[in-house]
Amino acid sequence: MAQLFPTIETIKKLNPLPTEGELKLVKFLKKTLPEDWEIYFQPFLNGDNPDIVLLRKDYGVLIIEVKDWNLDSYQAKTLKGLNG
Repeated sequence: MAQLFPTIETIKKLNPLPTEGELKLVKFLKKTLPEDWEIYFQPFLNGDNPDIVLLRKDYGVLIIEVKDWNLDSYQAKTLKGLNG
């Protein structure tokens, strides 16, 4: 299990509260990544606060910005005349 900073309990008390997607992803990453991974939730990086930063020694860094839009608010329309 990966190391998480801060803890889930602290993350749930942050202002603003984490979105549903952020919280689900953090829990999933903590549960599935090996213990040599570090997960940082909304760390301060050079004046910015990305949603999630993953670190693993000798491997690198992954910065994740979660966009959990409600897909029910969107619709796709096909254009007539395309593809026959």
